[in-house]
Amino acid sequence: MPWETDQFCKDLQKFADIIMRYDDNGYVSSGLSALYRVSGQIRKEGNLRHQIDDVVLTVHKKISGTRPIEVKSLNIYIECLCNVDLSLNTDQQDLISEYGLQLVIIGDADGREYVNCWHLDKDIPPQEGDTHNTIHPSYHFQAGGDGLEGKDTGQLLLVTAPRLPHPPMDIFLAIHFVICNFFNKRDYPFVKNLFEDVDYQDILDRAKQRMFIPYFKAFNEDCKHLDFNLGKVFPLAVLL
Repeated sequence: MPWETDQFCKDLQKFADIIMRYDDNGYVSSGLSALYRVSGQIRKEGNLRHQIDDVVLTVHKKISGTRPIEVKSLNIYIECLCNVDLSLNTDQQDLISEYGLQLVIIGDADGREYVNCWHLDKDIPPQEGDTHNTIHPSYHFQAGGDGLEGKDTGQLLLVTAPRLPHPPMDIFLAIHFVICNFFNKRDYPFVKNLFEDVDYQDILDRAKQRMFIPYFKAFNEDCKHLDFNLGKVFPLAVLL
């Protein structure tokens, strides 16, 4: 069974241990203490509902194309809420009953902070008889988030559209997502060794079984899933 409490707790601890083994400078590993805490919390409470809100990864070199150009380093904060209902039939229903992923990116320019945010949400269906006024993939990335509230946006325009279809990610996949997108292998040589670690690959494989496989089955021609079907995960494919 993909969602297995003991294995999930072991993976949380082992994931942090593995990254610490390769990341000598602490760009990623120094911000993963929450994984140990949440592992203990899940074991104590006996359910898989978890909220992780203090994971931080540090990018110490400027990323090409960053604006303002004065920004020389980034702190990327990951917040992840996930709850699953194991009483549901995984062949027909999405086991994830509660979900939210936030990425808060804070750039430093000689002591001045610049903020960007992305969030990955699960769609809340409209009540019976109602419809969404805009397109809502079942899971979708959007620019913006709570971290931008009250900020001076200057000449930037921030809007909630578009909602970009994307499969849900747990904390393992979210951390891997950030590493893949922000830590290039030239500047951070530990990444290559980390990605080649068999135990790291195994943890990600289990995460993909939980989060990705049910979602991508929506693209099968014989899909009969009630939640993960083409019309819900990628509405543009069926809308006229």
